[in-house]
Amino acid sequence: MYRGCGRSSVRHSHALHKSGPLAQIAEAQHVLTPSLVAYRQLEMQRIGVNLASTFPGFCQKHEQLFAEFETTGHISSHRHFALQAFRTVCGEIARKRHAIEGLESYLEAYRRARFGYFAAAVQTVRSTSRIKSLSIKGDKLESNVSSKIKKAKASLRELEGELYDELFAYIDGQRCEPCLDVFLLPYEVPVSLSGLGSLQYEYAGKKHLALCPLGILPQPGSTVAFIGAAWRHAVLVEHYQARMRVSFGALNAMEAWLLHGSDHWFIRPSTWEALPGPRQLRILRTVMSVKQNIASFPRVSVLDAVRRQLIACVLDHLPEAGNNRDFILKCIREESAKLTAPG
Repeated sequence: MYRGCGRSSVRHSHALHKSGPLAQIAEAQHVLTPSLVAYRQLEMQRIGVNLASTFPGFCQKHEQLFAEFETTGHISSHRHFALQAFRTVCGEIARKRHAIEGLESYLEAYRRARFGYFAAAVQTVRSTSRIKSLSIKGDKLESNVSSKIKKAKASLRELEGELYDELFAYIDGQRCEPCLDVFLLPYEVPVSLSGLGSLQYEYAGKKHLALCPLGILPQPGSTVAFIGAAWRHAVLVEHYQARMRVSFGALNAMEAWLLHGSDHWFIRPSTWEALPGPRQLRILRTVMSVKQNIASFPRVSVLDAVRRQLIACVLDHLPEAGNNRDFILKCIREESAKLTAPG
């Protein structure tokens, strides 16, 4: 994954450091992660931290790039954030390539089986006939898979292009800093994420799609969260981070990343198990849906304990609210409702 490197990757590069964010949320060295177990059926799978968040990405030498912050267990400088965002993008490139290969292989096998079906059907009527070629129109399965491949390849081009280039230029040559907004939150969340989200917007009469590297990195007593994009989407990222700085915006944004962004996240088992069953099902259904992106803040709570902690903190400081009291009370009612939202 490191440009210009011809050495073989280690078997398991971690997009999330196993002794850092993953160890912080693990119980008995295990975490839970969304996993597809059947067609459109998602479940939370138990996985050990040694295998969680791994991909074939870097050789032994370039694995050491991340030792800058892995050895201390704290991610603290802008270079550290850029390295983690770079690792996130590389992990997504590896996943996207693998997904495209799988879809193309599936489509080719389907086309061969379809050809064989029609060839056999013709021969049952006329045994001496042979089909040399076959053209099919209106096959919804083929159209659907072809569309997914096309979209995945478009995303891959952006990942391998602007996003990779801008992060790599900074990491390798200390050139222009990448477009990356980082938040140090004064509370610890029981979730770790390294993935990709999307933001759609319209500018100058044209529709645009920004692919955004995302990270949630819990540390003892605090959490680092970041969102980035290619520089041409910088204004959009600035607008998004402004939303994160208002009221419960940071918490809502992180939950949007879990539900409407990447499925490459991990949660402390006891945190997930404490959620009511109907809410768990609603969360998993939302993760499966592609109707919304990370611009949509969820109306359901994933991180109940953190939400209660923040509500209590805001209530403690309510006397200081002044003219904002009504607005703050409205926010508290909205956030409290998420804790009892039906499935």
